[in-house]
Amino acid sequence: MNTSSFFVLLALLTVCSAEPVSNCGLFCNLCQQGLSLIQRNLVAIESVTHDELIGVINHVCNLAPNVDIVRLVCDVAKDDVIDGINKLLAFLKKSTDPSTTCHQLYLC
Repeated sequence: MNTSSFFVLLALLTVCSAEPVSNCGLFCNLCQQGLSLIQRNLVAIESVTHDELIGVINHVCNLAPNVDIVRLVCDVAKDDVIDGINKLLAFLKKSTDPSTTCHQLYLC
């Protein structure tokens, strides 16, 4: 599983959380299948997340204008994104049942 697949799943989770549960059958299935896939590949995802995510964020930050405030925002955002992903991965490690997790996320 690559980084872009992981972020697509997160985007789908965000979109469906704004919809009524009755409209989210597809999202429920995607959530359950996606979480199962993530749990099976958690070690690889942690490795990708830590190594490649830093590279992607650094690349984006290097494309930003060389202004002190932009650099500061970029550094803070980098730390926040990495912290958020680490919290999500810790949650996924503790969550053993994708069905329960997707219900807790109001996707099923």
